[in-house]
Amino acid sequence: MKGLLASGLVIILNVVSALGQNAQPSDSISQRLTDLEKKLDSLENVVRDSKSRMVTHSDFESILRAINEDDQEFTDEGRRSKRRALDSLFKAAASRPGQLTFTGQFLSVFHWDGKFENSVNTVVGIVDIFAISSFGKNSLVFINLQGIGGDGPSKVFPSYSGFHAGAGSTQAIDGVDRINIVEAWIEYKIQHTAIFAGKIDLTNYFDPNSIANDEYSQFLSNIFVNSAALNAPSNSPGLTVNSDISAGLTLQAGVASLDNSGDQIFENLYSIIQLGKSFSINKEETGAIRAYTYNNSSVSKGWGFGMSGDIRLTRKLYAFGRYGKNLRNLAGNFGVSNSYSGGLQLRNYQIIGSSSISSGFAFGETKGFRPSESSLGRREQMFETYIRFNIKKVLFLSPHFQRVWNALGENGDNLSLFGLRTRVAF
Repeated sequence: MKGLLASGLVIILNVVSALGQNAQPSDSISQRLTDLEKKLDSLENVVRDSKSRMVTHSDFESILRAINEDDQEFTDEGRRSKRRALDSLFKAAASRPGQLTFTGQFLSVFHWDGKFENSVNTVVGIVDIFAISSFGKNSLVFINLQGIGGDGPSKVFPSYSGFHAGAGSTQAIDGVDRINIVEAWIEYKIQHTAIFAGKIDLTNYFDPNSIANDEYSQFLSNIFVNSAALNAPSNSPGLTVNSDISAGLTLQAGVASLDNSGDQIFENLYSIIQLGKSFSINKEETGAIRAYTYNNSSVSKGWGFGMSGDIRLTRKLYAFGRYGKNLRNLAGNFGVSNSYSGGLQLRNYQIIGSSSISSGFAFGETKGFRPSESSLGRREQMFETYIRFNIKKVLFLSPHFQRVWNALGENGDNLSLFGLRTRVAF
């Protein structure tokens, strides 16, 4: 505010000075007043524009509410991220063109197999910093800086299903913690079509699911975040086009480099296309189903396909299901032939004040690559359940239990893990 007053004073002094130095005796008082009025109008426009760009207390509350909102209804239309709270933040930022919003979150996940000798016990810490700006109702810029410490249980106990989809240390070989740019993209909307270009995560847009897609607030296991058969590349340069064809009908297409080097980006591409349809049985029973197919150009005839669906059975009860399959050449390269999963979620039961709980459980099975028709193949099974406590929309705590049978198949080992996830947004 002091800066605005100073700017206004400078303008007024300049006007007075100009009037005093350049005025001719023949100048009329009326002309001088007209010039002064124009300068004051210009100053008023500057002040009005500055106020429109200021972030008010209500703006901060709205942004904080968005980043802490894990239980809002989630649809495929206009979707920008599989992380529910982050997708809500995008919508809040899009309504404030010209403002640069910084926010973030901290997540920690502790795993333990309950043993005191020769035990499996790990911890993963994740820090995210988000920078979001909108240049108008049709454009959005997003950058996600992330640092991760720890690789989770999968480093010591590998499996198809995975125990923590967000794990993967960014620490350098010399032990120095590093911050990576995991996403950096620009969105531009043309009527009902949104184009995303930059460093993207294809799983933000493909194989979505309302209750099994976000390791920050839902299931931890990889198989319950995305299909275990979906061999999408890690975040890399790419482009996606999302189009809302009609009410409840979406068509999406994406392409991304198979590596993040930035070299020869038109070689070894991963492409995917998806058709989604939302439906309503009655006022409470609503849902969506999607079908997709993908190709890995580094593998001859490297095709695969999948389906994902979810439905709200009652006001609080939701269900989901997934299936994915890789054709022979891609299965041989990736190691997974097919995978299915399904489960339920009880959402947002109020306990005290604004605090609430949600819970879920899911089961899935993954079949490894079968080298010949006579082979028995390799099957692995995974179960997970959790209870998430939403404490005044500031702190989220969720104990988890995970059990894997026949890890990597063919008489593989079994393992049970207890987990505790803590999330704080800021």
